[in-house]
Amino acid sequence: MLAAAPYSLPYQLRPTLAADVPRLDTPFAPQGDGALTAASLLFASKRLSPAAAVYLRAAAVRDEVPGQPTAWAVGNPVLGATAVKPVGAFVRVAGAFTLALPLGMGGGPSPAGTAARAIRAGVPARAGLDNCSARSF
Repeated sequence: MLAAAPYSLPYQLRPTLAADVPRLDTPFAPQGDGALTAASLLFASKRLSPAAAVYLRAAAVRDEVPGQPTAWAVGNPVLGATAVKPVGAFVRVAGAFTLALPLGMGGGPSPAGTAARAIRAGVPARAGLDNCSARSF
C-alpha cells in the first residue's frame, strides 16, 4: 500500500485513494462597494474498505451588499462512490460514480432575484478558489 502524500491537494484534484476526509473551503471575495461574497464548498468522504469510499459534496454562496437583503444560493448536493485498484507498486487507478441531486440553486433557469444575485456573485468567488488553491503564498 502507498503512503499518504505529505501535502494537501488543491480542491479540483482528486486523490486515487479511499480515505476518511472532511474538507471545507470558503473563499471570500470582497468588492469595492463594500459587498462581500463567500462561496463555501464542503467535501466529506467515508472509507468503506482500502479500495472503496463514499462521498458527499455540497456548496452554498452568500452575498452581502450594503443596503440590500443578504442573498443565498445552495448548490446541488453531490453523492458519489469511488473504487481504487493498485496497478503495480507506484500506480493506482480510480473510478467514480457521482450523482447530483437537483435540489439547489433557486429554481431552474430563472431563479428568484436574491438567489440570482448570489449565483452571479459566487462565480468569481469560486473561480478564486480554483485558480489560487494550487499556489503557495
